[in-house]
Amino acid sequence: MSKGSKFEALSEAYNLLECERGVHGEAEVRKAYYRLSRQWHPDKCSLPDAQEMSAAINNAYELIKASRDFDEGYRIGKSVLSDCIIAPHPH
Repeated sequence: MSKGSKFEALSEAYNLLECERGVHGEAEVRKAYYRLSRQWHPDKCSLPDAQEMSAAINNAYELIKASRDFDEGYRIGKSVLSDCIIAPHPH
């Protein structure tokens, strides 16, 4: 998957959850996910596409969570590496 298509997939995931990337924090994204999950749950919603929409909502939330976990791991790893860099020995 190219970088552009990853960004597009994340953008679509945020749109599906009715959130804006970079504006809505983790708690807001989670609330939106739970609200939409209840709204579109096949046992609660009688629309024919409820099953597909419920699966799409779940996939969108998992994609956002995975990207946030990756971003956080990257930031932590980068921070740890910068703390561990040893200055060259002066000669």
